[in-house]
Amino acid sequence: MSGRSSLIAPLRKFDLADISVLRYVCGATLAMAIALGVGWNLSHLLPVLAIGYFAPGAKPPTFKQGLMFLFTVIVSSFAALLFFKIAGEYIMAFIPGFALILLTIFHTNKLAPQNKLFVLVSFLLVPMLGFISLKVAYAVVFSIITGAIVTLILVWIVHAIIPDVTMPGKAAPAKPAPKPLSSDERLAHALNSLTVVLPLVLVFYFFQWSGGLLVLIFVAILSMNPAFNIKAGMALILGNLAGGIISIILYEMLVIVPQFFFLILLILLTGLFLGPKFFSGTKTAPLFGMAFSTVLLIIAQATSGTDDAGEKVWIRVLQIMIAVIYVVLAFSIMNYFRQRRLA
Repeated sequence: MSGRSSLIAPLRKFDLADISVLRYVCGATLAMAIALGVGWNLSHLLPVLAIGYFAPGAKPPTFKQGLMFLFTVIVSSFAALLFFKIAGEYIMAFIPGFALILLTIFHTNKLAPQNKLFVLVSFLLVPMLGFISLKVAYAVVFSIITGAIVTLILVWIVHAIIPDVTMPGKAAPAKPAPKPLSSDERLAHALNSLTVVLPLVLVFYFFQWSGGLLVLIFVAILSMNPAFNIKAGMALILGNLAGGIISIILYEMLVIVPQFFFLILLILLTGLFLGPKFFSGTKTAPLFGMAFSTVLLIIAQATSGTDDAGEKVWIRVLQIMIAVIYVVLAFSIMNYFRQRRLA
C-alpha cells in the first residue's frame, strides 16, 4: 500500500491544469507545424482558429458536433460566395444585405463560438476577394473548408493523445455557468459590433485593400466580445503588443537559424512560457493568451515563404496594433455616448 502511495504522490503534482497546459501548447505547436509544413491558402490562420479548442475550459467536439461544425462551415462558405455572385454587382443591395448578415452572425446564440468564428471569417473573406477575382473567391472557399477539416481532425487527435485525467481527490470544482444574455442584450451588443466592423469592411471592400486582410479579420474577432470596457481595451493593447514584441524577437532568432525545426522549437518554448500563465486563473492571465495567439498569427504569416518576410513581421505587428487600437477607440466612444444618454 505504501508503495502504491509513493507512486501516486508525484503524479498528484501533474494535475488537470498541467495536462490542459500541455495540450494547449502541444496543440498550438502541432497546428503551426501543419500550417507551415503542409501549407495551403490561408493556412496561417489554422493555429489561431484551432487554439480556441485548447483554451481553458474548452472541450473537444463530439462526432455529431464535429459534423455540424463542418456542415456550418461548408454552408456558410458557399452562402457567402452565392451572396457575392447575386449582390456583388449591385452595391445598393450588397451593403444592406451584407450589414444584415453580419448583424445576424453577431446576434445569434445558436452557434458555438468557434463555429461562429469560421462563419464570420467566411463572410468577410469570400466577398472581399470576390471583388478582386471570382477564381480567388472559389479558392478561398475551399481553403476555409480545408482549414475547418484540418482543425477538427487536429483537435480530435490532440485531445485523444492528451486527454483530461482526474487524480484521486483532485476533482476540479465546477464553475457556475455565466448568465446567458437576453435577446435584447444580444441585439444591443450585435449592433455595437456591427457599428465597429461595417465601416472598416466597406473601406476594405471599396478600396480592395486585400493586403491588410489581417486587420479586418482581427477587428471582427475582437468585436465579437460583448463585455467590452476601457479596462478590457487596455488589456487588449498590452496583450497584443507583448505578442508583437515576442514575434519580432522570434523572427530575428529565425534569421540567425532559418530552420523549420528551430521555428517549431521556438513556438513550443514560447507556449511553455506563456501557457502556464494563461491557465493560472489570475486577473492578468488573458493577456498571455492574447500574446500567444498574436505570436502564432504573425509568425505563421511572416514565415509563409515570401522574400519580404522580415518586413512582414513589422507590418503585421503594426497592423494588429492598429486593429486593436481601432476597436478600443470605437467601443470607448460608443460607451461614452451611451453613458451620456443614460445620465
